[in-house]
Amino acid sequence: MRRMHKYFKNFITAFILCLWVVGLCGCEKELTESDIKATDVYQDLETEYNKLQRKYDKLSGNQADTSTEETQVNASQYLSKVKQSNYTKVRYSCNRNSRYEITDNASLCKWLKNQLAKAIPDTNKNAEEFQTEQTALYSYTLYNENNSICQCQIYEGDYVIFSDIADTVYYAAGTCRLGDASFAGENFPNIPRSFKLQFYESQLAYKGGELLSIAETKLLAGKFADMQLKKLAVKPADVEAVAQEEYIFKCDGTTYVVEAYTSCFSVTKDGSQVEWYQAEPDEVREFLELPE
Repeated sequence: MRRMHKYFKNFITAFILCLWVVGLCGCEKELTESDIKATDVYQDLETEYNKLQRKYDKLSGNQADTSTEETQVNASQYLSKVKQSNYTKVRYSCNRNSRYEITDNASLCKWLKNQLAKAIPDTNKNAEEFQTEQTALYSYTLYNENNSICQCQIYEGDYVIFSDIADTVYYAAGTCRLGDASFAGENFPNIPRSFKLQFYESQLAYKGGELLSIAETKLLAGKFADMQLKKLAVKPADVEAVAQEEYIFKCDGTTYVVEAYTSCFSVTKDGSQVEWYQAEPDEVREFLELPE
């Protein structure tokens, strides 16, 4: 814009100089506006001015488009880099109460980075306005072998803002699951629920270290709930030393570890409260085959 003002100033200066020259030449006739615009000097200056104006408009438009294209390319390159990275641990924090956890579970790292890499920009949301109106629920930081990181803020509804792409709001399906599973909501501590129900409502579940989908989690939890389990007062004396399979359910900040033996299960809540349940061997075998 400054350049245009400069060009316009030069245009006016040249035109005034032209009139001054005409005056020096002894032109006695008073020139009208039409006469002035009809002069070759005016026409040349106007033509040059219009050329510069069109050039300015074109450049302005190209610069805006290029800026947008560069932003899109950079964002695409960033998400591609996230997808190709081999993250070895994840630090996730609850912004509400400043609690955090760190895991090096390879299955979870892979799942989370894949969800983030598939993030879709929401063009209907202005990032600055969104961050003013919304408060992030969780913060995630993924680290690879070289301590290169991917940092992002997670909002309700699986909306994500990456630290390196702060001007765009993204949608990444399921990303709230990690935080919801690990940090209890404000109302959950006051709601009594059986562990079987919590299994079914778990946001995250593992079988042998492999992260299960929501559908697989509900299938597994439903099968566990259908078994005719008998609670035991103490650990069975004849139980084998090593469980046949281990399952982990994480629901609203509570972690349950379920170990399946030949004819019984142990259920450990938050690493301390252990309960034992008798089961029919056939039921255990059927349970171990799930999910398919």
